[in-house]
Amino acid sequence: MYPMAHFFHCASHRLNLVINDLNTVTEVRNCIGKIKETITFFRDSALRKNIIGGSVLTKLCKIRIVEKHKSVRQFNERFVTIVESLEEIFKSNNFNKKFEIISTVLQGIDVDLQQATRHVQDLLSMLQKDRGDCETQFSSIFEKAVEIASKINLELTLPPRNARQTHRENYPTNNRFSDEKLKIFALFDLHPKKIKYMNRQTFMKTLKVICQVYGSILENFEEQALSWYELWQDKPLENDMKLIDILDYETFYPVVCIAIRISITLPATSCSVERSFSTLRRLKTWLRNKIGNERLSSLGLINIHRQRYENKEFFDQQLEAIIQKFGLSSRRLELLFND
Repeated sequence: MYPMAHFFHCASHRLNLVINDLNTVTEVRNCIGKIKETITFFRDSALRKNIIGGSVLTKLCKIRIVEKHKSVRQFNERFVTIVESLEEIFKSNNFNKKFEIISTVLQGIDVDLQQATRHVQDLLSMLQKDRGDCETQFSSIFEKAVEIASKINLELTLPPRNARQTHRENYPTNNRFSDEKLKIFALFDLHPKKIKYMNRQTFMKTLKVICQVYGSILENFEEQALSWYELWQDKPLENDMKLIDILDYETFYPVVCIAIRISITLPATSCSVERSFSTLRRLKTWLRNKIGNERLSSLGLINIHRQRYENKEFFDQQLEAIIQKFGLSSRRLELLFND
């Protein structure tokens, strides 16, 4: 239906799926299961929380990557304390004998796909480097495990290992975050913050890339974009300026604003879309169950972009537009009065 539209998987969910695939390894699945059971055991009782002390262990969530990583990290840091607490519970008669940063960045409001793609490419390079030196990486992790095991009088030995696979390649990931995909996100370079630190030659290369991808729907784009570039070379820039704020220049730069609109529809993750569901839950209560679609959408946009309405100038413009629209609607009640 829309041949120029591009489909992207949610980078945050994709990272979660990759991490969940580790559960196919028996050892990893068993380890995660034990961690989850242990955390649940301590969280379900106030007495057990007091025994373990410190902050409460974060619940291991299957969906939220940040909480999952934080939960495993806390369990690793407090492993000795957890073992000592379990031994104390065992002896007591009062009880029955029974990947974080990148995701946070990806779920941010102002993240763009250029930053996300470059960061993922850096992570892939780091992982490839670690794979090439896997023996050293494993030895470092094993030494930490031996150190922790010695504190709880547990002897560890290296498990039997198979030879490295040589007959089957892993699924290629370069095509997902390739430079060809990065061309689609060249629209983000139209932001004045990036134009300020871009010379004319580099900006011209960016325009050629944009015209190559979106030229069929952006008529007379190159000429307007050059004027847009000249405008922001001398004009002061607001520190908190966002892509959506650029749409105020639509009167004088309509084609540039069309490109900006396209870039706004290219989020790094589906978090920005899912935020509308959270807003809907707050707006459409039982007392508003008969609210119309137009009013519900308008209230949702006001709630999601409430920071824009804190700007007095923007608020006054919208208020005047609302009054004009309200006055043009046909009503039986007369709202005009004589002085």
